[in-house]
Amino acid sequence: MVVVPMAAVAHRRARYEGVRTRDGRAVDEMGPLDPLPERLRAERRYRYTDVAMHRWPFLWIADVLMSVLGAMVSLLRKSPYEAWTRLSLPWRGWGDASRAVRARRRVSAQSTVAMSRLRMLRATRRQIRQWRSRDRARLSDGATLALNPLVRAHLHRRAIIRSTCAVAMAFLAFLSIVIVRWDVFRGALAGGSLMSSQLPPTAADLGMVIDAADNWWYLGNAAGTAVPSTPWMWVWAGASVLAGGNVVAALSLLFFASAPVCALSMWALAGVFTRSDTLRVAAGLAWVSVGVLMGLYQTANLPMLTVMMFLPVAFAFVFRAVGMYHTEDPRIPRASVQAAACAALAFMPAVAAEPQLVLGLLLVLVSFMPLVRRHRIMLLMIPIPSVAIVAPNVVHALATVTSGGVRQLFGDVMVSGVDINGSPAAMGLIDVLDRAFGLRLATLIASREDLTMMLTVVSAVMLAVTAVVACLSLFLPFVLRVSRMMWMVMVVGLLLSLASSRIAVSTSSQGSVAGSVLPGIALVMLGLLSCLCMVAGGAVRRFSPLPLSAQSEKRPDSHGAVRASMSRVARVALAVVLAGSCAAWFMSGLARDMGRGVSTTVDGLPIIASDYLGKDPTHRILAMSAQNLSRVDTSLMRTQRGDLVDSSPAMAAAELSSTVGHASNLLSSSAARLVAGTDDDAIRDIASLGIGGIYVVADSDDTTASKATEHLVTNITSSDGVEVVVSDASGVYYRITTPLGSTVKDSVGRSEQSRADSWRRLWLVVMGVVTGLYCCVAIPLSFRLRKETA
Repeated sequence: MVVVPMAAVAHRRARYEGVRTRDGRAVDEMGPLDPLPERLRAERRYRYTDVAMHRWPFLWIADVLMSVLGAMVSLLRKSPYEAWTRLSLPWRGWGDASRAVRARRRVSAQSTVAMSRLRMLRATRRQIRQWRSRDRARLSDGATLALNPLVRAHLHRRAIIRSTCAVAMAFLAFLSIVIVRWDVFRGALAGGSLMSSQLPPTAADLGMVIDAADNWWYLGNAAGTAVPSTPWMWVWAGASVLAGGNVVAALSLLFFASAPVCALSMWALAGVFTRSDTLRVAAGLAWVSVGVLMGLYQTANLPMLTVMMFLPVAFAFVFRAVGMYHTEDPRIPRASVQAAACAALAFMPAVAAEPQLVLGLLLVLVSFMPLVRRHRIMLLMIPIPSVAIVAPNVVHALATVTSGGVRQLFGDVMVSGVDINGSPAAMGLIDVLDRAFGLRLATLIASREDLTMMLTVVSAVMLAVTAVVACLSLFLPFVLRVSRMMWMVMVVGLLLSLASSRIAVSTSSQGSVAGSVLPGIALVMLGLLSCLCMVAGGAVRRFSPLPLSAQSEKRPDSHGAVRASMSRVARVALAVVLAGSCAAWFMSGLARDMGRGVSTTVDGLPIIASDYLGKDPTHRILAMSAQNLSRVDTSLMRTQRGDLVDSSPAMAAAELSSTVGHASNLLSSSAARLVAGTDDDAIRDIASLGIGGIYVVADSDDTTASKATEHLVTNITSSDGVEVVVSDASGVYYRITTPLGSTVKDSVGRSEQSRADSWRRLWLVVMGVVTGLYCCVAIPLSFRLRKETA
């Protein structure tokens, strides 16, 4: 065998262009090797060896600056690998320094030839313009799908139909929640703060919300505590920006906008598995009904509503990132790094709202890796922003694992109670579903409430039917991979719910409160609805060209017609199942007893008390509410209302682990002594903490509480060191005249010091940089949108 030089050059060029590997093996056309690193490295070698060595330091500084600029441009072009290559090129070049020096010496030893004598090696301006024009034409031909006018009209008509269905579905979801919560909607328009039995009202400003999101110091008690910040506050701050900086309106915006956003989010995920508009509408409305069935709209559970809004669309982007989704013919699915970045950003609010989802997200994406065909690296890149936003909580949980620090990952900003979350216990699947959906059949049968029992039975039956239909997806050959992927999501969600039901996250008057099982159940329901959409098949509306003439018309395929009819009947049956589930779950959820329900309030402390709090950030007022002669609820106020901004799952976990300071115990004992009788020392103890006022809330609805309040007011009034400032039907406000201590002032001072913590600054910088980079990749560009499918 004779090897000629031309063959060696061709083989080297094949390796250079990524057609063959180093050992001469052919490369898969769907995943060719990227020759960019070697090309950039060669360009750098020629550039450095063409100039004198004393100019290399200045050239290297210019290379560093240009690499950063080139990396940003590459990110905007949706090429993160190219961005990394350009960014690391100046630093990897140090390994070639010795060879570059030798090459430069050889080049400088040669004679100098004027450019005028090298006309054959020079390109004119006209030739450069011609080359660039042809290169753009080549890229355009390779990236554009040629469609005839009839196909374009078909796709345009389908896009109009899809948009109309999506808008109608979102409007219906929004209208249903507004009708059900019309009093809350009117109160929100009047400027009231959203509240429920689990959601405290708020009178904070945007600065306080941001401080609660990024400051590692808790200001909700007298002495303060060093605990991680609350990740969901970032979601609240973002909604406040959309509401024009009004944090009160932001809560109402999250509540009422959640229904249409949830429907559209599930519409996107259902579109991955089927293109049937009817099924996508039914799946979107069923997802909203799942939120109603879980009681999210009865308790204004904003963290879980955040999860319901972003979780389906995040998984939809995951499937689009790896190219496993259905499209309208003649378009073909293709992997998208832009979709991967969008998935990473969509997971951030969901994980920030319920930090326990970060554990499930990691397990789910790792389990996806054996099932996807390619682009597995993108799956590993998706959870990075979500991990970054909850990094302080995860690190603190691992550092304090022996003292129960892991509890904070299973809590949220809602006020937990045994009546809603239940007590920690080893539960099975039926018990977890009962806690999540309130399907207490035995209790309802005993109470003989016919309507409620009927709705509950129908809801349970529809859940069972949905699960049975979802099991069929495991046996369908055209969805083998995606069905197993979504079943892995369901398994992980179930394990997460079982673990959360066994972990105590806070304390209440009834005892320890278990973690919420709703995030895991949301994953389970997401998988069930997705698998139900898979059973319907692709349902692609294929383009039909003009019919052939009668002479050339072929005999119709009877078997194909039968299969098409059966597919349509199956899709109609699935749509009926989803519609029935939607109605049953919605009505059953509204019939659940979830406490006092959702409302809005404009009440709060008296104006003079609010003015006192607004004068100085170190001012505090102790609010007391007597439930009976042996129980009093207390809250340390730094705004006009008992504020949501002071809700912290990390602080609740610390209180459960008995790691709170002396100040909190002293405050509780002082309140208990004032309920028992007149106590001057209790007033002095409260004043020693730096608290300047006491507000006793009047409760006229409960006779027992009303008598206990009168008894408490009498005891405080009879004590020395206080004077009555305001007394009305809402309550009594006392000003403490005893000299105040410096406990609260010291806490505020340590909060300012914690802002200078180097680890906190590092976390904010890393999170900001990571989020910014992913946003650069996720920003849509017009020439990229033509390549993406609807």
